[in-house]
Amino acid sequence: MAKEAESYGILGKRTPIGWIVSTVFLAALAVTALFPFFYMVSISLMKTFEMFEIPVRLWPRVPQFSNYIHALTAYPFGRFFLNSSIESIGVLCGRLLIASLAGYGFSRMKFPGRNQLFLLMIATMMIPATITLVPAYIMLTSLHWVDTYLALTVPLLNYPWGVFFIRQYMMTLPENLEEAARIDGANEFAIFSKVFLPLSKPVLLVVGLLSFAGTWTSLLWELIVTRSLMMRTVSVGVSMFIYQYGADYTFQMAAATVATIPVLLVFFFGQRYFMKGITLAGVFK
Repeated sequence: MAKEAESYGILGKRTPIGWIVSTVFLAALAVTALFPFFYMVSISLMKTFEMFEIPVRLWPRVPQFSNYIHALTAYPFGRFFLNSSIESIGVLCGRLLIASLAGYGFSRMKFPGRNQLFLLMIATMMIPATITLVPAYIMLTSLHWVDTYLALTVPLLNYPWGVFFIRQYMMTLPENLEEAARIDGANEFAIFSKVFLPLSKPVLLVVGLLSFAGTWTSLLWELIVTRSLMMRTVSVGVSMFIYQYGADYTFQMAAATVATIPVLLVFFFGQRYFMKGITLAGVFK
């Protein structure tokens, strides 16, 4: 019975037909996922009239690499990249600190109302971010933070998703590590910083990757809290190629391609830890 099951791939042994079907299916998914990025790069190298040709042109006749020079010099993109880097790295560090402390508290510390508070925090993730835009902007105006780096970073430090992931991951760590540390005389902060934090590197990298990508590509908040050109971020700079009566799509796609590179590099170098952290943090307790 077992051998018969194996021949059909039930127990994990792949049949030739199953391998071909799975390979074709995964290849189709890969093409579907990569095609928008390919077409973005293609448009960035086209002349404007080539975008509107019928049938649709997938690659320019002669690549216009000058589009990149024009796009990156039309606005101060060097300053935009600096602003986005300060915002993304500042938010990343703040979120990791706050989320790791909160995750440790919800997972390892016992206090009245712990589970209720955790569920309340989970409930806040269902509140649309647009609802809090006006109150947050009024608060920043009263603090005179508008058009500053404080406005770009401090309001974004609240990250329930990060707390959730870190809490779920720390719940999977064995209790005997904590007990051994207490026997050795370690206090609560020492247990957190010297035992649980080093063991939580995979999920911390996941939270860091998601935080960096989300902050780097964010547009609405940065458009609201910045006023001067020199405080704009990369995502806002890319949107500047859309005007009232038209848009420079080729230049916009060129700027968008360059703006995507940091996120791609971060995910490329951290993908192994990203998949490991997602798998281990998916256990709900």
